[in-house]
Amino acid sequence: MSNTGKVATSGFIAGQIAEQINAVAGSPPSPPMPQSTGAQQAIIQQGIVLRRYVELSSLLEAQKMVSQELGLSESMSLTNFVMRAAAKALKQSNFSLTGDIALVDISEATVRLKPIQAATQLDFMQLLQAIEAARVKDSAQADLLVADLSSYHVDEVMFGSNVPVLALGRIVNDDKSSLSTLSFSGTLPAREASNFLARVAKLLNEPVRLFV
Repeated sequence: MSNTGKVATSGFIAGQIAEQINAVAGSPPSPPMPQSTGAQQAIIQQGIVLRRYVELSSLLEAQKMVSQELGLSESMSLTNFVMRAAAKALKQSNFSLTGDIALVDISEATVRLKPIQAATQLDFMQLLQAIEAARVKDSAQADLLVADLSSYHVDEVMFGSNVPVLALGRIVNDDKSSLSTLSFSGTLPAREASNFLARVAKLLNEPVRLFV
């Protein structure tokens, strides 16, 4: 991950999805694969996608307690906790970045962003205030995109962005646990990406660390 990779992201996902559906449903059979000429070909061109399960029972309990302490009539959005975990994990990583993170808003027909500058330098309450004050934009520059999909019926999402994306998927509850899928996609060495994902998962599983 580098500063040269910061690119504005906007709502072009619907067109891509439509193209993929048309390709599967209505296109003629693909032509035969050409014979190899011996030239070297790139095996992976679009970065990596990593995912792991994360246990959220402690986080959901912390969500209730924080909401009560702040006198909120409704539970605070999990987005705030995911954002804080991403910012702390990013700060602990050996990445040369500005710490700018953008929240992904998919509530409308197009993908929009809420950019938070220098998110890694903010404490929990400062980050809450920055998220509240941030304005949704069609595009923004960021080192990392964060998507909270816990209120949607999906486990992960692909945005086709060359900016790395951290996403939290739907929560599946049973009598013993509350599980979700945490995913990372982007152009970053697998070892660094997996270490980053592990840091985020640990913070979400031990939410008291989000407040310090």
